[in-house]
Amino acid sequence: MEGEESKASLATASEMYNSSAHTLSPQTSSHTLKVPSKIDVTITDGGSDENKEEEEEEIARRKAIASTSQLQFAERKPRKTRETFPPSYRQNSARELDIVTFVNEFSKQFRLLYNNRKPLFILVPNECNAIKCVCATVRSTMLPYESLNTHEGAAKFVSSYISYQILDPPVNPPSRLVSPATTLWNQKGNCFDMSVLLCSILEGAGYDAYCVYGYATREVCLADRTKIPADSGPVSSKPAAPEPKKENKYKLKKMSKLSSDYEQRMKERELKKEAEAKLKAQQEAEEIKKAQQLPVTDSLSGLRVHCWVLVREGKRGVPETFFIEPTTGETCSPYHKNYKGIEAVWNSKNYWVNMQDCTHGLGDMQYMMGNSAGWEFVFPGDSVEPKEGHRKCPDLSSWVEELEIDMADYETGCPNGMRTLIELGCKTEIFADYLLADGMTKKVSRYSDVELTKVESVVASYTHRKDRLHTRRSTYQENAGVVTEQIDEEFYKGAVSHLRHHTFFECNGQIDSSKGDKMYFFHDARVDGLEKRIKSTGSLKESFRDREDKLVSRSVEYSTSEEDVQPVNTGRRRSQALVIPKVQISIDVESSSKQKEETVIVEMTEVYDRNPSKPAHEDIKEITYLDDALYVTYHTDDKHITTANEVLEKPQLTEKQEFPPISQDEVERFVVNSDLPPTRNFENAKILENLLAMEKKCRKAVGDGEQETKDILSRLEQDNDNVKLELSFYDTTRNAESKARRERLEEEAKEEAIRLEEMSQDYLAPFLLQRVEPHMMTDEMIAKVDIMLEKGAVADIWKHDGAWSPEILDLYQLELEYFLTRSMFDDEDVNQLKFARKQFEAQGIKKRCLEDLQKRLEQQARLIQEWYDKESLSLHKKRKWYEENKDNDTLKESDVQEYTKFCEEALFRLKILEDRLARHKEEASRRYVKLDHTLRNDKRLAQYLS
Repeated sequence: MEGEESKASLATASEMYNSSAHTLSPQTSSHTLKVPSKIDVTITDGGSDENKEEEEEEIARRKAIASTSQLQFAERKPRKTRETFPPSYRQNSARELDIVTFVNEFSKQFRLLYNNRKPLFILVPNECNAIKCVCATVRSTMLPYESLNTHEGAAKFVSSYISYQILDPPVNPPSRLVSPATTLWNQKGNCFDMSVLLCSILEGAGYDAYCVYGYATREVCLADRTKIPADSGPVSSKPAAPEPKKENKYKLKKMSKLSSDYEQRMKERELKKEAEAKLKAQQEAEEIKKAQQLPVTDSLSGLRVHCWVLVREGKRGVPETFFIEPTTGETCSPYHKNYKGIEAVWNSKNYWVNMQDCTHGLGDMQYMMGNSAGWEFVFPGDSVEPKEGHRKCPDLSSWVEELEIDMADYETGCPNGMRTLIELGCKTEIFADYLLADGMTKKVSRYSDVELTKVESVVASYTHRKDRLHTRRSTYQENAGVVTEQIDEEFYKGAVSHLRHHTFFECNGQIDSSKGDKMYFFHDARVDGLEKRIKSTGSLKESFRDREDKLVSRSVEYSTSEEDVQPVNTGRRRSQALVIPKVQISIDVESSSKQKEETVIVEMTEVYDRNPSKPAHEDIKEITYLDDALYVTYHTDDKHITTANEVLEKPQLTEKQEFPPISQDEVERFVVNSDLPPTRNFENAKILENLLAMEKKCRKAVGDGEQETKDILSRLEQDNDNVKLELSFYDTTRNAESKARRERLEEEAKEEAIRLEEMSQDYLAPFLLQRVEPHMMTDEMIAKVDIMLEKGAVADIWKHDGAWSPEILDLYQLELEYFLTRSMFDDEDVNQLKFARKQFEAQGIKKRCLEDLQKRLEQQARLIQEWYDKESLSLHKKRKWYEENKDNDTLKESDVQEYTKFCEEALFRLKILEDRLARHKEEASRRYVKLDHTLRNDKRLAQYLS
């Protein structure tokens, strides 16, 4: 009767989900439900249309990109049919039939008491149209990927890996609920399928997770993020601007400039008008932006059915309860305004019906599942004893196969390896590793309009690139129809010249060198400590850190050789035009017009940090190299507030290319400490010599820096044109070289194992290796053969009664060949000698092998005999002791018993040894004969021993 009742309940449940009304048939119930605050539901007509053509075009585009990628996608298995699913998918066991009956009884009483609420979403057909309980559909599984052991990683994986399908109609739950294993295989599903999959992964990772069946806003149900502002994006790793230096309070105030008050007021009035107009434009733009963010009026507000995941506090150190939206992978508060109401929650352990009022949202919701006033459970726990005449709680074990994800599928991250996310003013494209040839894994494009037509910036992220590039940010500005693009590239450590950040500009798709380049380096990885280099058409600026010579910065000013050099007021007694000397370095730079112009150095300035090992008046702070003079400023000490400085004229070279002696007129010096004696001419000459050497070193460093900049730009251009991706040595799916090497090593290891096994089974191996043939003739070997040739060079000399002499048979192979080339043996004699030598070697191997066996047999017999003699001697001594002490009164009964036991054991051991020795002698003869027979029939020796 009970089986017939279960089948009837299953048929009733099947009819319930095949009908559009989703009504539950009445059954007797053992539950008593309390009256909850009702959730009013009023269904109106509404729906959402999908653009099939755009979807097909997007799929075609993604397939085209995937066909040219380096990613090794796993071949999809044939689509499963109802017959190929396991039996647990296609039919219900007796345990599951009990669950159906149990739930139908609960549903009947629930419908009688709360006929204004929707039917419970608890018994649903699966992919094989078998009625299953949603609790048993959750399959707790811990997957072997580290990122899936956290709720952030699991949510991100499910939202990216599964293609979201919108419910149709949007006001009813789905007509079937597939298993999470099928959802993984199909890589598509609705919000209920995605929630069950995410809940299964989270439960396997140890979280207290639940699937939530309720209502949400249009934006959440349709996964519409076009009204949500995008994040500000990744922050550039470019170093922050240095903090401004504190103003010296003892600094002299600048002389005020005389100006007209009227002109000042007019200027302020114009600036005020411009500021007001700018503020008004900003306010209008903000109002437009706010209007764009307002949600669309929804006729189905509060009626759209949705499913998401609840994670309660407690397990895995979760500090507070939160929601996870499976379609986006984002977490939010359990009181978020986007979620309007909850019908029920479930996991693999139970099903809870919400008994709380959700008329005004989830602001007052409590998530204590043990509170019967707020949540009514369907299946009582093991600790709850059923009342008399009531059914016992059935087992809720899952009918779903264990979840599995192949490594290739896991690495794709999303269907076809790519995913596009549209937000307000932003489009995000995500790609799997190795999908694109340039290594791009993410591209975030930001727009200034809602239609996504005017690009403001593009941020691309890269992985596995050999040039160590990981981020490229492009910022666009349009002025008078000319589009200027600022490109910022960021690198990991190990890039060319230890580059960390590179900024350059493009104009209408062409590199604009007039705006220069900015390069930031990992200074701790460079020998020169270079941190920053800013290169423009007319200047070069470099910054350093942690240098031994305390150099902080270097700046260079250039001028084209064709332009007129203006006179410079040097502050000395004369003012003259700078004349570029012949020894000055010339540098070729490429202008924006692609014409090379020769530039020359006009001025170089170096700034040094304080060196405590030198006095302040000798420690250079700043030095400027000009054409005809050197400007030097020294550091200040603790006793003074002003700095010492000096100006030294560069002497003109004589006809012999030598510097003339320096005079006091060529040196201008300001000394802070008046107690110091004035410098003399030879001291000035020494200072000038050191400064000229520093200038020479500075010029060389500038030239090297210019050349390094060219090399870096050339290398970056080559790397961008021919991008190479790094492949892990252990990634055998993509690294063909590594895979071939691994297969070769496995094959060699297999061959080596076979060879060792054969050697271990080859009883002749130790005897074949006893005679080692030399690789070359030695003087001793040659002398030995020459002596034999003197005895005789014909064959008859070395034959005795038809047998060859052992002296010639015992020669090494090289000795024998050497002997035969100098003897008068004919071909027949040579063949007979070689065959006889093989016979001699085979007989020697046989003899040594038999001798070795005989030696081992004798050794074993000797060892047994020694054991026998030792036991006999021990027994003889024990007997002698007993004979001497048996009449002594001191001999105890225990001693007699010990003596008797010893004699019995000794006699037993002697008997064993006698038998073993006799058996060994019998076995020795048989083993000797057997080995002799084996040697005679060995394929390597048989023809020579017959």
